Amino acid sequence: MIIDVIELTEEEMSALNLQQILILRNAQIHKEEMKKTLESDKKSARLLLLANGMARSSVYDEMCAELEEQYEKDLAELVERTQFNLANATQSSGGGSGSGGDSGSSGSTDAPYLVDYNLSMLERVEVVQAYYLSVEDGIERMRQYASDKVAREYLGDYYAALYSILQQYSI
Repeated sequence: MIIDVIELTEEEMSALNLQQILILRNAQIHKEEMKKTLESDKKSARLLLLANGMARSSVYDEMCAELEEQYEKDLAELVERTQFNLANATQSSGGGSGSGGDSGSSGSTDAPYLVDYNLSMLERVEVVQAYYLSVEDGIERMRQYASDKVAREYLGDYYAALYSILQQYSI
C-alpha cells in the first residue's frame, strides 16, 4: 500500500509505532474510498447529463468542480485529523499503559488499545470490545472497563451498550 495521505520521509515512517501505523493505514484507506466516491459521483453526473440531453453543456464541468472542491475540503480535514491522531499516538506511546491515565484532556490516549478517531463508531466498539474480552477474569474486566475514562470519551453513547455486552460475557 502506498501511503500518500500525508507526506512522510523514510526516517519518519520507520520511527512510527504500531498504533501510528494503524492510524496512517486507516487514513489512507479512507482517502482511497473518498477518491472512489469522487470518481463515481463524476460518472453519475455525466450519465445524468447524457440522459437529459445535456452532454455538451458546461454543467458537467461545474458539477465536477464542485465535487472536487468538496473532495479537497474533506481531504484537508482527513489530513488534519490524521496528523492530530499521529501526534497523540506519539505522546501516549512513551508512557506505556500506566495506571489511571490523565484527567481527560482532549486527545490524550493512555489506553491499551488503538484509539483512532478515523475509525467508524462500530470499528471503535469492536477494537475496545476485543481488548476487554482478552481480559480473562470477568470481574477484573468490568473493573478495568468501568474505570476507563478514554473509552467513555472515545465511544461516547456506545460506552453503556458495550458495558452491557461485556457484563454478559462476565457472568
